[in-house]
Amino acid sequence: AGVAAAGGALAVDGPVLLRVRSNAPARFTTTVWKGTEAVATGGGGADLEWTGPAAPAVYRAEIRSDGRAESPPWITSNPIYLRGDSSAPASAPPPKASAAKSLFDGRTTSGWTTEADATSMAAIEVAAGIAGSELRLRYGLSGGPDIGQFAGAAVATTGGLAGYDRVSFTTRAEHPMRVSMQVRAAIEGGEAQRWQRSVYVDRDAAERTVLFSDMSPVGPGGAATIPAAAVRDILFVVDTVNTKPGASGRVWLRDVRLEK
Repeated sequence: AGVAAAGGALAVDGPVLLRVRSNAPARFTTTVWKGTEAVATGGGGADLEWTGPAAPAVYRAEIRSDGRAESPPWITSNPIYLRGDSSAPASAPPPKASAAKSLFDGRTTSGWTTEADATSMAAIEVAAGIAGSELRLRYGLSGGPDIGQFAGAAVATTGGLAGYDRVSFTTRAEHPMRVSMQVRAAIEGGEAQRWQRSVYVDRDAAERTVLFSDMSPVGPGGAATIPAAAVRDILFVVDTVNTKPGASGRVWLRDVRLEK
């Protein structure tokens, strides 16, 4: 029922035609994912098209170097969401939240920590802003080859996310960029798993809301559904999926909250 680009939504109204166009080099592979299932692949910069069924689904595209299977992909798109209610308008906003739980007390970094790979740096601090106190994340990705550099901030959710369906926050940055908003869950008998959705940030402060149902698993083989009770952290990450090695800067966050 219409046309959408990455990050958009469509109502189910017949089969969906997905088209990926890129200028990737010859030794790269483009993959279209339906949830955690790879449904179509193509080589290099050739256009890739695939027709999916008339059913709700979450689709995304990934482009990866053939010779670096274990490295981060060159590009991971935001998803396109195929919604089940054909009477609903495309990209309909989520229902208004009825309750919220703050993750930033407005005074301290209590509950917040930083994470970075061994070659990069991150720091989190409280800073005074025009609209009140903010969390200021300073990041610096190491230069050189892309080795999966990352830097970010994490806030603990010791009680999990059960009962909540989204996280909302107000954010800005020194320059236009994308930040990966992630959740991390402890999986019994295995390694922690993450789910993510990238968020566009620029110089003007703006509120962003990410529904947990709209997030995609990080890496192959991840579960499609987030185990809400097992989530222990929410992360805001700058990485080489969206940012070049050697980049540095600052990102501000305020009014970070879980909602339902």
